[in-house]
Amino acid sequence: MKTMLRSGLFVVGFLAISAAAIAGGGERFAAEGTIGDKWMAGDGASFEAAGYPAHYLSTAANVCMAIAYRIGEDGSTSDFLVLDQWNSVSEDKEPVVGFWQAFASAGAGALSNWRFKPRPEVTDPVPTVTVATLTFGAQANVDVHELRSHCRVENLAASIEHARSEVATRSARREDGILRQGQENRYRREQRDTANAINRAVNGG
Repeated sequence: MKTMLRSGLFVVGFLAISAAAIAGGGERFAAEGTIGDKWMAGDGASFEAAGYPAHYLSTAANVCMAIAYRIGEDGSTSDFLVLDQWNSVSEDKEPVVGFWQAFASAGAGALSNWRFKPRPEVTDPVPTVTVATLTFGAQANVDVHELRSHCRVENLAASIEHARSEVATRSARREDGILRQGQENRYRREQRDTANAINRAVNGG
């Protein structure tokens, strides 16, 4: 199983998603393609594919992205979390700045429109965490099956746990960086104030 340690882990920010919300208490995991035992397409549901971000068509990169999501009791989807990503130009590296985030946002945007409903025999639906492997083809002759194979998630529970850990680690590092920057700024202010006080004392100001 590939991970995204080298190129960044994305919790799709515009939906204000918390990685900790993925696979919490009272939810079940379901591997891709196995939710049909409990869920079916919602009334009038449209499962449209995510569109290729136009700004990055010039890269000519074919892309796959595995995005975990949660099906709520009402059949709506939420809590999108990228578990894996790959592109045909630079594999798991980001070919240009902003590339992965653009595809993560496009993928989550499409998934947010998916709707399900419990099967008739399911009287007490349980929120379900599953994953969708999305593909974005820059060329017309893309082998979708081969492209999808680069982002296949073999163990959903382990992948989400790993992703959650990575998000938490990055968040802690970011907070530590903010704290350090704040301490450095405070030290500079104190040094500046001290120097100004000395100058005023020397110059009689």
